[in-house]
Amino acid sequence: MQTRFTARICFFINLTCPLRSLGKAALPGLEKYLLYNPESAMLAQSKTVNPENKAEVMKLLDFIQKMEGIVRTTSSAEQRSRVQKDIQRYRGKINELVTDQDVSRMNAQQIRTLLEGSSADAPVSTSTHGSTARAGANASGSALEIADKIQIEAASPNCTDSEINMLHSMLHAIQVEYWPAMSDRHCQLDFSHSAERDGLRLNIDNAVRHLEVVTETIEEYATAENQDFREQLLKMKNRQTRTFIYETNEALKKLKAFLEKLAVDIQNRGGIISNKEDVLKFDERYENATMLNGYRVQEAILEMRQLVSEIITRLNLPNIKIRE
Repeated sequence: MQTRFTARICFFINLTCPLRSLGKAALPGLEKYLLYNPESAMLAQSKTVNPENKAEVMKLLDFIQKMEGIVRTTSSAEQRSRVQKDIQRYRGKINELVTDQDVSRMNAQQIRTLLEGSSADAPVSTSTHGSTARAGANASGSALEIADKIQIEAASPNCTDSEINMLHSMLHAIQVEYWPAMSDRHCQLDFSHSAERDGLRLNIDNAVRHLEVVTETIEEYATAENQDFREQLLKMKNRQTRTFIYETNEALKKLKAFLEKLAVDIQNRGGIISNKEDVLKFDERYENATMLNGYRVQEAILEMRQLVSEIITRLNLPNIKIRE
């Protein structure tokens, strides 16, 4: 029986060209993997996962792996319970999409490896709504956005402006969770792109400082008692808010353009990023990032690009210059 099983595995390897080049030397390890993972062997032979469902499964796996990181690191029992329920819901959706196989006993990485295995040499999509490993969006429009996973918090106690609060939360996520993955500590860029990255980080830091000025004015306005002073503060608050939103949108558009260049480099297997396949492991002594822990560098870049694109879409600003 084992001989027949090995013969089937040989036939499967001949059908999957990425492994064919490895020759018979690759057989023992692959055979051992499939023997210990019978569900993996069955899914590898499955023909029912169409491209649309595959893209959706990969997207759900992204969220599952991200939430598993939250479960491992959070100190809040309430958050852990809520996230675990989300994980079960997403796994149920995966079971619905992979219709003829039981993947309930497989972990997220096993499913991902199998789905990626047949297209290991395929180029990575660089479109904003492509079906990449981390940053894909569902063509049906029902996909959860990456921005939806970031909790929106008030920029200050008396800030009720939804756009200000959204940008406050997203900028914080970019600085704390996403930028460490693109820092020179974890992402090795060539000289020119490294310098461009530093300039873009300065733009994000300036946006955060501008936000602090806006929130100071918001709090002053909320506590001011003199009517004339309140009117002056209201005008100042409105002007600062408009300028902040516009300038932050411009900074995000420049960041998106830069991330698009990196995405093209990933697709073309270029030399801008020299460690695309490195796995991110943040040092909790120096870094507060947890969301992208365990991602490959290229996956983190693609997800960051998707997040920035979603923020720009939510702002939905016209291309006009704000006059002071």
